[in-house]
Amino acid sequence: MLGKKVLQTKVKTADEAIDLHQLEAGVYLVKVESEETSFSQKMIKK
Repeated sequence: MLGKKVLQTKVKTADEAIDLHQLEAGVYLVKVESEETSFSQKMIKK
């Protein structure tokens, strides 16, 4: 992992989908932040 930010977006609702079609296959670290909490999750795109 190189640590480069490849996408940043704001969503309006908690169940809104984020379009990731432009990302190449690989391993990504997804960080989600809100006013109340934040978490990170590893994502693998095939």
